[in-house]
Amino acid sequence: MYSVICPVCKRRSYVDEVSGKILTKDNVKFPINFLNCAEAIDIEPEEIERWIKEGIEFFRKNTEAFSYTTGTGNAGILIQNYSGDKEYHVIVVKNYWDTFIPYDGEDISAQEDNGWHWRNTGTVEWENLRGIKDDTD
Repeated sequence: MYSVICPVCKRRSYVDEVSGKILTKDNVKFPINFLNCAEAIDIEPEEIERWIKEGIEFFRKNTEAFSYTTGTGNAGILIQNYSGDKEYHVIVVKNYWDTFIPYDGEDISAQEDNGWHWRNTGTVEWENLRGIKDDTD
């Protein structure tokens, strides 16, 4: 994602490509290529608490899952299921920076080799292609 300033309205915008240049691990620059989510809608603590509850319920229904994340506006959560320790690791972020770097050929091959792939369903999920049932379809 590239940050650009509109010459007419002077507002910052973000695009995936600038003059044919694709963002990669080798050319990414912080904070230039990142969206500052501090400028987004403020999310109230009650909404974040609801997300945490939903994440833990997700793990109760998907016992093989390791991570759950969701967010909007200026906030997001990441919950990791440490089943060996019998606990959830909860990370809450507010006013964070983020970007997207497209997979290249090496990344696609690595994901296919380990049997996992990305699926965007409104929350971040990884689905195992080797037979773990996914009830979200």
